Amino acid sequence: MRRIILLLLLCAAVFILSCEVDNGLGPSRIKITGTVVFTNPERRPSNVEEVRVAATAKTLTEIIKGEVGLSDVYFSTAVNFGQDTAAYEIAMPRGTYPLVGVLWKERNKDWDVKKIIGIYNLNCDNTIDPLTVQLTKEQPVASNVKICTFWP
Repeated sequence: MRRIILLLLLCAAVFILSCEVDNGLGPSRIKITGTVVFTNPERRPSNVEEVRVAATAKTLTEIIKGEVGLSDVYFSTAVNFGQDTAAYEIAMPRGTYPLVGVLWKERNKDWDVKKIIGIYNLNCDNTIDPLTVQLTKEQPVASNVKICTFWP
């Protein structure tokens, strides 16, 4: 009888240890992180309400043609635009993102995907030469993605 009880306890322990525990919603393990550099703060418009980093699977050409809506864009939380640099993080699904940039929103107006003040590229020189960010199963985090901004 003792052996049966011991065997049942052992089976129960193995079963419990083999179960996965769902911890609910937690921090996303798939994301882009980095810094925003505000290069010309003296030119910042006085009507800036908010600044966010955004990533989209659409291309710059599609954005220019107006083929991108806000539902096609993943946003960071608001970025502190009153500093020289600010950290950001965007949680999103795995995929290829040919455009990661910084958008600003005018006070009392809606977001406009054409209000781009910076694009992730190799140089901090205000050129339109975007770098693609890929988030894969093997590499779910793209870190140190630095974006320089240029106020209009």
